[in-house]
Order: sequence, then C-alpha cells, then structure tokens
Amino acid sequence: MEIEGAREMSWLVYLQPNDIQALGMVGYGVNDEKIGYISHLTGLKSLQLVQTSVSDTGILKLKNLRNLREVKLYTINITDRGFEVFDSFPLLEELWIQQAKITNASVGRICKMKNLKRLHLANTGVSPEGLLQIQSSLPQCVITPRGTN
Repeated sequence: MEIEGAREMSWLVYLQPNDIQALGMVGYGVNDEKIGYISHLTGLKSLQLVQTSVSDTGILKLKNLRNLREVKLYTINITDRGFEVFDSFPLLEELWIQQAKITNASVGRICKMKNLKRLHLANTGVSPEGLLQIQSSLPQCVITPRGTN
C-alpha cells in the first residue's frame, strides 16, 4: 500500500496489526504526528518513507514494528538518536538510507544487525572507514555504494 501526500491519514489507526505487510509513505505531509498512525501495525514487513518530514521523534514511535524485514528511507530528518529505533528490528534483512543525518556513531548499531543481507547508505555522514567496519562485521551483507558517501 502506498500513501502519497498524506493529507488525511487518521484512518490508518483503524487497521488491525496484521492488515498490511508493506507500506510506502511519500511526501513532506508525512510528519511525526502522522507516522504515529502506523505504530500499531506490527505485521508490517516492509516500510518505505520517501521525502517526509519525519524526524527522530517520529521514527522512534515505530519501535513496536519488530517484524520489519525491509526499511527504505529517502530524504528523511533522522539523526543517530532516531537511528536507535533500529535496535527494535531484529529481523531486518534490507536497509536503505539515503539523505539522512546519521554518522559513524550509528555504525556500531549496524554492525549488530546480524540478519542484514543488503545495506545501502548514500548521502549520510557515515565515512568510508565506517563502511569498512560494517563490512568486516557483516561479511554476508552487500553494501552499496562502497566508500562514496
């Protein structure tokens, strides 16, 4: 399911936890308040947020989505503080983050994601050295782009 524009999203609170498995939310109208409308959807396996206004405050509302296997974040206002939410996703296999304010401070968290098979970090503050540390800790993980943050 894809939600674009996000003018009215409160209907999401009426969904049952397992009603949808994949959700894409697009647009700067998706903010910290509206992201809370999906915090009960514990059956979600895939979440994509594209050009949203979600910050650390909003992303941390998603800590109960423990079944997530794929997360894609494009142009989002999260920092290393918000990245803490990823400690709550033990099944995560694929993580894409493009244009976020995370740094090498989040590398240790990524290194603990033992199920991660694919990692894409672009336009973040993670250095080439940080990417090498991740690759060393997660040799089974395909990392792109390589050393070009």
